[in-house]
Parts: sequence; C-alpha cells; structure tokens
Amino acid sequence: MTKKKNSKTKKVAPKRSLLDQKLDELERRLLVGSLKRNKGVLRQVSSEFQVNRSGLYHRMTRLGINLDEFRSEA
Repeated sequence: MTKKKNSKTKKVAPKRSLLDQKLDELERRLLVGSLKRNKGVLRQVSSEFQVNRSGLYHRMTRLGINLDEFRSEA
C-alpha cells in the first residue's frame, strides 16, 4: 500500500530558535549600518565583510533589506 501525499497541505516554515532570531537581528544591524555608511554601494559593503555581492543579495533578501533605501540620489 502506498501513501499519497495530500497536494493541499501547506508547508510550514520551521520555528526559528531564539539564537537564530538574535543572529538575524545582529546580521541585519551590521548590514544596515554598512549600507548607510557606504550609501548602498554593494562593492564597498562586500569588501568590508569580505563576501561576494551575490551572497550579500541573498542575505539582504532573507533579512528583508531593501537596497534602494540606502542608495543616494544623484
């Protein structure tokens, strides 16, 4: 007998631990501070943290950071 998966069941994100929540808060504060200092220039932010820009985009998306808020108007 094989079980069929119910296609209507929703995937629920696992609860994040308090440690994970605190680490996300800290990472968000560090990134936001650097984005402000560097006026949203990811090349400078990525150099500061020694990570590549695609990694920064991934982290910013995960943390809900909008890059446009930090870019200076020309």
